Amino acid sequence: MPVTDAPVSIHDLLGNTQTFPVWLDPERFLEPGFQSDQTVLDLRRFAPLATLHNDLNDYLTVLKSKLVEVINEDYGDYVSLSSRLVNVEGFVMRMKKPLMDLKDKMCIIQEAVKTELSALNQGLKRRKDVSTARSLLELLQELAHVASKVEKLLEEVAASENLGVADLDSRCRLLERVAGEVSRLSFQANRGKDLAFVKGMEAHTSGYRSQLETRLQSSLEQALSQQNLTAALHCLHGYVELGEAGPAESTLRMVVVKPLVARLVAEHKKVHVRPGHEGEALNQLLQTIFVGVKAECGPLLEATLVPHGTLRIFDFLGNAVLEEVQTALASELPAVFSPGVPPAFHANYLAASCFVDKLEGLCQGRSALDKLRSSTAYTAFFKRWNLSVYFSLLYQDIAGELEGGLSGCTGLELVKPPNTLGLQLPASATVERCLRRAVSSDVFLVPLGDRFLRLLLQIVQRYRTWVQQGLSTRVKAAAVTEPLSGSQPSVTVTSETLGGGVEGEASVSNDAAAEPSWLSTLPTEDLSVFVSDLSIISELLSSSIQDALRKLLLATLPEESCASACGTLTTSASSLSGLADAILDRMADEVAERCVGVVKQLKGITATYRMTTKGPPTRHSHYVTGALAPLRSVLDSERCRTLLPLPLSERLIVAVADVVSVRYHQLADELLKTVRKTEESLKRLKKATADVAGDGMSDSDKIGLQLYLDAQEYGNQLTQFGLVPAQLTSYQALLHSVSPSQRTV
Repeated sequence: MPVTDAPVSIHDLLGNTQTFPVWLDPERFLEPGFQSDQTVLDLRRFAPLATLHNDLNDYLTVLKSKLVEVINEDYGDYVSLSSRLVNVEGFVMRMKKPLMDLKDKMCIIQEAVKTELSALNQGLKRRKDVSTARSLLELLQELAHVASKVEKLLEEVAASENLGVADLDSRCRLLERVAGEVSRLSFQANRGKDLAFVKGMEAHTSGYRSQLETRLQSSLEQALSQQNLTAALHCLHGYVELGEAGPAESTLRMVVVKPLVARLVAEHKKVHVRPGHEGEALNQLLQTIFVGVKAECGPLLEATLVPHGTLRIFDFLGNAVLEEVQTALASELPAVFSPGVPPAFHANYLAASCFVDKLEGLCQGRSALDKLRSSTAYTAFFKRWNLSVYFSLLYQDIAGELEGGLSGCTGLELVKPPNTLGLQLPASATVERCLRRAVSSDVFLVPLGDRFLRLLLQIVQRYRTWVQQGLSTRVKAAAVTEPLSGSQPSVTVTSETLGGGVEGEASVSNDAAAEPSWLSTLPTEDLSVFVSDLSIISELLSSSIQDALRKLLLATLPEESCASACGTLTTSASSLSGLADAILDRMADEVAERCVGVVKQLKGITATYRMTTKGPPTRHSHYVTGALAPLRSVLDSERCRTLLPLPLSERLIVAVADVVSVRYHQLADELLKTVRKTEESLKRLKKATADVAGDGMSDSDKIGLQLYLDAQEYGNQLTQFGLVPAQLTSYQALLHSVSPSQRTV
């Protein structure tokens, strides 16, 4: 039966399907998504269940009969299939025989290959064993040969030692050759370290090395004593071959550096040093040592400091020169490292740092410089300088001077003679001295840069706190002795209103005894002294102190770090400027309150026109001319004229004028409201209109007109201080509230 890939339809399989009902489509049973339940539900719409059951059974019967027909159609061919297959086994045997022959041949070839491979592996193994044995034999022969050669060379060296000084160069050259052979012997011995022969030679190898090191040291000492550079270099190359740098460094230190340093230190101790010049004396001593070392072994040092040179394993600067210098200073001049006298310690430290800088200047490459700085002698030398104790002593000295200056200021005593910067208070002059000391080149040390920066910030913060406490006391005293009912709330002096300090600052001291309580009794104009001093100190921080700090830090720090450090000083200076502004605002409040006290006399206008026959006003009240007299008095005082610059004076005038105008507006508005309420009450009682003067104006109109004339005169008073009333919002509000056009006639 032919097989096809094309699908067979129900119509092709069953033939005529017209005998089934129209609603029964046999093709539906072949759909991939066929579902019996859904099909039954769909067909129930066309026929009852019984009819549907019968029709489906008929369809099943047709399918079964068709299946039998299909099977019977090709059954004859299927049965006769076995009779057609004749001599199948013969065909199979004929096909199998060549394959079996090929298999036998492949097995024979495989066995032959295995035999050859085994023979080849055995040959390679024998060759490897022979090669290993030959290598071991060559190694042993090489060891024996090198050992014999080293022994003979050492005998030659021993013989040459008796020939005299003239053969020092040849002997050192021979020692360099021996060192190369000993290094070669050690290398070969390390290759065969597990061999019994090599283990037996360890004692001989160690003996050869010990003899060579002894003779190298003796020859190097002799070469250094005679300043024979050629012989010394041969010895150093010998140490390089051995990989030993320590013995050569110790020899140079003991033969050259130690006698030189001991002699110069002894001469230094004989010279009398004047008090205060210890740093100069130490600087001269170290300079002499540096010159002497460079003169006696300068070429040798240069040879060892060549970048990528064969002698770069030596660190003569650190392990020979610096080690001996710091040991000699510690034993012979221990007072050099003592921080008990800060000026002497500072000078000595700078001298020592200068000496180390000169040693670093001899380094010809980064690797040599790193080797010097990482040496034990370098670290030990700088550990001897107790910088923490030095700073603690300075801190106590500067902080004590600052606290003494603040606590000693018990009144408004001016500096005598006058300060060069124009500072008025002795406390401010003390702050200036402390700030300058902290960045003085005679005090500042670069390794302590962060601590000195913190000290600067603490000095500023302490001064700021001192002034702030005095101002707070003045504000509290004014609130207790002169309460202002219904007035605007006065300025609250806090760290926020005065300008917060730098985050992380700590005051040098917060001793309440240093609080300037006397500031609460000063006249208002004397507050200009504090405004002036705060402004000067702020400018000093932003200019001279900041420049000095930047110059000191640039020696070791990059520009970005210096800018960041100076930025903290700028922030601290801004806090002082904010405090000066707060004091100026306080001056404005006090002057304004005095001016408002004069303006309050406007309440007498009511008595002038109430229930009287007085005519309408034609000129301003007498009190108006003195409304701003307190401001004029303060500005004309000697303190303000000499200490307050024009911008600050103008700011004070504007602040006072604004406050007085606002309070004037409030008082005038309250007065007008009271007068109108009183007049309305009288009208209701008399059941008549208000009393009218000869010109027809009521009392309230007269009072309002008087207030308007007074406000105009007040504006004229403002112009005398250089102000333009039309530009003052507070004054315009006052004038608008008392204008006749705003009153109800």
